[in-house]
Amino acid sequence: SDTPPYSYAGAKFSSATLAPEMFHELKPGEAEALKAYWQGAGEELRSKVAPMVSVAGKQFVVKSFLSPAGKPVREGLPYELEEAAEEVDLWSLGALAFLLLAGEPLVSSTRDDDCASGDAAEFLYRWEDTRKLKRLKNIADAAANDLVGELLQREPSTRQRVAKLLKDHPFFHPESGDA
Repeated sequence: SDTPPYSYAGAKFSSATLAPEMFHELKPGEAEALKAYWQGAGEELRSKVAPMVSVAGKQFVVKSFLSPAGKPVREGLPYELEEAAEEVDLWSLGALAFLLLAGEPLVSSTRDDDCASGDAAEFLYRWEDTRKLKRLKNIADAAANDLVGELLQREPSTRQRVAKLLKDHPFFHPESGDA
């Protein structure tokens, strides 16, 4: 059902901070269907939701949607919508923590925190441990590195909850003298 309290992630977004499950790789024919879906939207929105093309020629989009009168329009979308959930927010928190602790964005991004290229979108879509380990090398502090790693988990259900991190994680509870 699309009536409250159900809501979906992706109505508004900054794609460079989105979790992997928020991206969709377009299959043949889906780009045309998606263009038709968004044709009545304004130019700025159409530009924001347009497919991002990687160097390999793959097309990626954010699982976004139209919602006139607050109800999502699903007909014409080539993907299922993602329910708004703490797990999506936990990833975004991890991406923002990475930015603050590493001094650079998790992926190449615009000043609006959107993916700067199709390659950035593909990097997030195909996120896996080897990609995570490569990026986390940019956070030197072991506790900070582990904290971000707990949030940037591929599988949404394995992302650590904020309450648990605040209660137990060494980043928030350094040994005396380490602070």
